[in-house]
Amino acid sequence: MNSGVKIFGIGLSRTGTVSLTKALLQMGINAKHYPNDATTQDELKRGHYSLSILDQVQALLDIPVAPYYAQFDQVYPEAKFILTTRPTESWLVSIENHYRMYVENMRDEFDDYVMACVYGALHFSSERFKYVKELHERSVSEYFSERPEKLLVFDIFRGDSWPELCPFLDCPMPDVPYPHRNTALTDPAARKRESWMRRLLGKTSRR
Repeated sequence: MNSGVKIFGIGLSRTGTVSLTKALLQMGINAKHYPNDATTQDELKRGHYSLSILDQVQALLDIPVAPYYAQFDQVYPEAKFILTTRPTESWLVSIENHYRMYVENMRDEFDDYVMACVYGALHFSSERFKYVKELHERSVSEYFSERPEKLLVFDIFRGDSWPELCPFLDCPMPDVPYPHRNTALTDPAARKRESWMRRLLGKTSRR
């Protein structure tokens, strides 16, 4: 794949975004899950969508970028978009647990900004989150409906893996299993976000 083509993972949290980040890294694509460095925070808050971090990485994933797919499409006309998804009812169980075990213990000001942008709520609400997920996925599909080559709807919970991902990105298929799903936390988080994310991504040093 051309290293100049940017990739945006625009699925909501707990839809396989960490697994997709791992997969992209295994494919040799420099990917950043949940970009939250100070420069990116400032640029997003200012509505500046030509992101400085994309001078250093090729792919960005998760809810800091999910609401801005239309703007990124305008700034990066060659970009590819991957909408990770999963069945809504199982997602609601997972995201509620994620909020209870991680978000409510680790949240910061930028997390609150992102959650307000995406969910219109700072705490888990089953009714609201279900509405937002279904609206987001429907809106993304409608936006790209006449340009199917730009969007991959990707559901690892129903079996999607390398055979769907690699042709979409015009990349050879790795000779390794597709990364395992990010399992849910069972105890309240008590570590800094970067340490937690390095553990999930199997990294041992800061990126």
